[in-house]
Amino acid sequence: ELIVQVNEELQSELQQHVRRAQANERRLVEAANGRERMILAKRTASDTLNSLMGESPPPARLVSLLRHAWLDALTLAVLRNGEDSNAWHSHIDTTRRILQTVSSAEGGPQPEIIEGF
Repeated sequence: ELIVQVNEELQSELQQHVRRAQANERRLVEAANGRERMILAKRTASDTLNSLMGESPPPARLVSLLRHAWLDALTLAVLRNGEDSNAWHSHIDTTRRILQTVSSAEGGPQPEIIEGF
């Protein structure tokens, strides 16, 4: 009877250990998937921003803002909502309007673009 009791205790501890190991494995997989999603979202946002900046080059003083804070906003938009979402397309449109506005500032403001904001 002592052997049966010890065996049951060992089996119980082994099952707990297995459950903890499985939970740790799930967390590691989820973290890796999250990192991969973040890398892809950042790449998508960066490629999109670079393309838009190629179409309407901003003044040099705005490049840093766009490549840091605005890129973070774009990354979060694509990460949270996906590339096919209205939110992502809205961010792209806003970026395009910002770039058109600041790019045209050298040639004078374009009221029809500014009114769109």
